[in-house]
Amino acid sequence: MPIEYGMLADDDFKERFIAGSLVIDCPNILLKRNGDGPGQEKFEAAGQLAVNPKFGARATLIFDALEDTFAEVIEEKLDKRDRTVFGQITPGDYELAATDNMGNVWRNANVFVNRDIVYGKVHVIAECGRIHCQHPGEGPVPWTRIVMVDELDFPFRGIPHMNGESAGKVGALSVGYAYRRGADSLVYYELWGEAENTTAMPANFEIRLLEAVRFATGVQAFWVMLETYNSGMVTVELCGAATFGKGLMPPPLRHEGSEEAFYALMDCYFKYACESAGDKPLAPMSVKLAGLRSVSDAGYAEVFALHVGATAEAVLLEEYFKELGAPSNEALQAQMIMVGAIGKTGLRKELIDRGTQMLGGFASRSATDKLAHLEKLAAIEKGELGNWKKLRNTFAHGLEVHKRKMSDQTLLDKSLAGLCLVYKLAFLRIGYDGPYTDYTTIGWPNRSYDPKLFRNMIAELGKRVPPDPGSPAGPRRFAAFVSRLWKLCLLGQRQQ
Repeated sequence: MPIEYGMLADDDFKERFIAGSLVIDCPNILLKRNGDGPGQEKFEAAGQLAVNPKFGARATLIFDALEDTFAEVIEEKLDKRDRTVFGQITPGDYELAATDNMGNVWRNANVFVNRDIVYGKVHVIAECGRIHCQHPGEGPVPWTRIVMVDELDFPFRGIPHMNGESAGKVGALSVGYAYRRGADSLVYYELWGEAENTTAMPANFEIRLLEAVRFATGVQAFWVMLETYNSGMVTVELCGAATFGKGLMPPPLRHEGSEEAFYALMDCYFKYACESAGDKPLAPMSVKLAGLRSVSDAGYAEVFALHVGATAEAVLLEEYFKELGAPSNEALQAQMIMVGAIGKTGLRKELIDRGTQMLGGFASRSATDKLAHLEKLAAIEKGELGNWKKLRNTFAHGLEVHKRKMSDQTLLDKSLAGLCLVYKLAFLRIGYDGPYTDYTTIGWPNRSYDPKLFRNMIAELGKRVPPDPGSPAGPRRFAAFVSRLWKLCLLGQRQQ
């Protein structure tokens, strides 16, 4: 059941905000200048705060005009223009603190202020993308409620746009999602989470919940209204709407009505995000996957392919995969012998240095080495490494961008196969074993992901992946290195 307490339990308040008619009367609005820049130090008066998804928040204060006000306003506008530096992020002019009739103080630390003369009055207008307020509160358990204006693909019980509701367990939260219809055919969507006991949730758990939603749905979702109760404090945020990143990236699991698997996936990602985010705004993998969701047009299929190749490589940089693909002792010994031999060639120093640097790759753990190791452990299927290499190398070097030879179907097949690899790497990292959608097969059937060998190895070694004693790094890369080294030696002989 939806949460029945808090400011956002008021349907009229939510609907007026979404419809764009919400105006909050404020007996006191304070605008205090940030830093020591030019302009009046502060403005303070009664006023109104208009908030809606279209533009965010706009505070308006009205003052009687003074004789020299017009000149001051013009001078201030010219000064702002002169201080603008293209390419440099400009901080807000003022800090906003607007106190409403209920005593809530709506804040934003960086707002932009404009002054205009209207019918002999000075209008001071402060604009920002979002406002928030925080106050002590009481509740039986921690909870959060999120309001969105775009729809997400959740598995529903019943008919989604009539009486449908989706529910499941994510971490220590009972989570729900529902479609809402207000007056005048107004439509919006609510996501909520309520803790099972009174124990405080991790800080910013509402953001971690949103990260889990983004992963499970494949959509870069944003809220327009948020209310959270945790550790004795209630936080409310109202903000302008951002377009959802509904693009070429399908979700890891086309749920087809399966709530259990969908929420199991969310549960694993939520726990990962809570453990990994630290003091950062988002967990590392959330940042890495965001680029994939940004490609929203089939006309940019090449960009999507490039993102897929780069994202797989980025995910493998997580500390969790650090020990994958370590070279064998034999390869390291061969490296030392060849480095010593290069130093005795008599070539110029810069050529010797270059050859030595090339051989340094033997000791590295490249994405290719790590994927080869995972293939040995049956964590990815044979062929996925080869497909990723072709996708990554071809598009990273622009070979298929300037003059594409692949058909649209081939490009789609390879990109989605690469996306499957990205999802499997994510599953390994977040600890998810279960159904997923196989985008390498036409028809996109659901299959089961169960990397037992990998999981058993992790369990035995305290969540550390061991070096691969038989890593193919040496033999596989040896021929390429020798070939390049031979050409380098010939080049040096010709230049002497």
